[in-house]
Amino acid sequence: VELAKESGSRQKAVASLEVEMEKGVRAADARMSTHEDEIDAMKRELETKSDKETAKRMQKHLDTCASKASVGELEMAMKSGLNKAEASSVERHEIAIDKIGQNTERIIVLEETQEK
Repeated sequence: VELAKESGSRQKAVASLEVEMEKGVRAADARMSTHEDEIDAMKRELETKSDKETAKRMQKHLDTCASKASVGELEMAMKSGLNKAEASSVERHEIAIDKIGQNTERIIVLEETQEK
């Protein structure tokens, strides 16, 4: 009888222990699931930050390229302005040379008429 009681109480203790173990396993699973969710959230946040950093780097590169393009456009505009100024200067120089030639001819003609 005592063996039966002992056996029954052992079975109850084992069942109780199994219930406790099951509770512990479920609690551990719940904590693990919570940690996995937190890890996933951190991964998404990290990817978002990484994407933002990439976007910032690309924007900076784009700004640099735009600046270079603006400098190139400015350089072309300056060269064009210089070419126009040079052409205008050459034209004025040629006009001045022509006037000098005309004035020289007049002087020669005047000198010849005075000598006569």
